Amino acid sequence: MPYPIAKLPYGLRCRLSDLSTHLERYNLQIAAGGASICPPSLQALKKTLKISCEYHETWSFYNNSQTPINFQHQTRLLFCDNEITMAGATLQSLESEDFKSFLMRPKKLNLEDCYLSKSLLSKLSALTNNSVTDVFFWYATNDDYKLNLADLITSFPKMESIAVQYVSLSKTWMADLLKLEQNPLMKLQIVTSEKHLTPFSVHDLMVFLRAQQSGFHLYFILMSSNKIESFFVSLSSELHKTELIAGGEMESQFTRITFICPKLDQTWHLPNQ
Repeated sequence: MPYPIAKLPYGLRCRLSDLSTHLERYNLQIAAGGASICPPSLQALKKTLKISCEYHETWSFYNNSQTPINFQHQTRLLFCDNEITMAGATLQSLESEDFKSFLMRPKKLNLEDCYLSKSLLSKLSALTNNSVTDVFFWYATNDDYKLNLADLITSFPKMESIAVQYVSLSKTWMADLLKLEQNPLMKLQIVTSEKHLTPFSVHDLMVFLRAQQSGFHLYFILMSSNKIESFFVSLSSELHKTELIAGGEMESQFTRITFICPKLDQTWHLPNQ
């Protein structure tokens, strides 16, 4: 329910407008349920498809065409509802006043070489107002970090697609996801190596797959031969002894699993659920 801020005296509303950043002024308009809270003019938005945010002691921001963004020269509030990339982010760096200069409501969030933590994910959730449905992780600067997928979905409850490239998962990642009361996830892509993934049993994998929504697709991808490849080759031979049916990569009505590595390229799916 909108708060009746618009009933404040006109002069006080003008003063609020003068003291506010573009983002704060926009949020005041949302809270008041209209533009009258910030006379004499409406805080307008300027929409952009992508914003790249790079942190090296200070933040740098770039638009769709990789042109630097100078927020001081922006009269309209920059608004991104498609894709945002964060490179080098830490929890402390996300406290920067720079993030009061634009509105982040992206569907896709890319996290590249960030110092990952549960607190960082919670902070990003707050900054994006839980808008993210698709996330991509590319390395982490804290090598000992183990990504808890359940924590991720709890922070971003609309999450439908997760891609993880060379970021370690918790040993209990399947069990963690099974504990969630609501899980909208439809795609999980894991690009991995023996350093980033702990081997698991066929039994645990089948329990996990059976619990997913129809249409869910799990990918395991190895970019080059490494020690864990033999695990997936062995796992593949075991999957032939289950109810899984070979093929069906493009059959979106099925729950599927795909292995892609130098010695193996195979998809299986559960029978109609």
